[in-house]
Amino acid sequence: MSSILDDQLRLMALKQYGLIKSIKAPDISKEDLTLILKNTENETIKQLAAEKLLKNPDLYKVDLELILKNTENETIKQLATEKLQYLNSHPRLGWAGSIARAQRINGLKYRYKVLMKKLKFGIFYIMLINLMGHSKWSWMNAYRKLSDSNELDAD
Repeated sequence: MSSILDDQLRLMALKQYGLIKSIKAPDISKEDLTLILKNTENETIKQLAAEKLLKNPDLYKVDLELILKNTENETIKQLATEKLQYLNSHPRLGWAGSIARAQRINGLKYRYKVLMKKLKFGIFYIMLINLMGHSKWSWMNAYRKLSDSNELDAD
């Protein structure tokens, strides 16, 4: 009951701020996007929310099925279907796999700080591969994440 009230309050706040403005905000959460997608009748707003959700690298099967159910746009449905098929064919990309990858990367970051410079490149490369995910452009984001952190420059 309280989660329903929380959802209604969040949706009211999003509507007051403006749904399109909320969707275009860079810090909107995945939960807010799914809430907008579920509770909006406007097809344009649904399409914007679905597009933003599809750009999220941490999509689960449930999110993709929600996009397929609530969106009429064929391009978005095709993208969601492709991602869903990929997730179904790669079970390691699920929730447990993401936790394991995060733990592994955190361990590598700790070791990275104490290794010699020659070995740092090897671990940087492994961390880059682990952050790549399943999108063909994810390697660029992973490189930015790793190169923007101060840990790479620490000696």
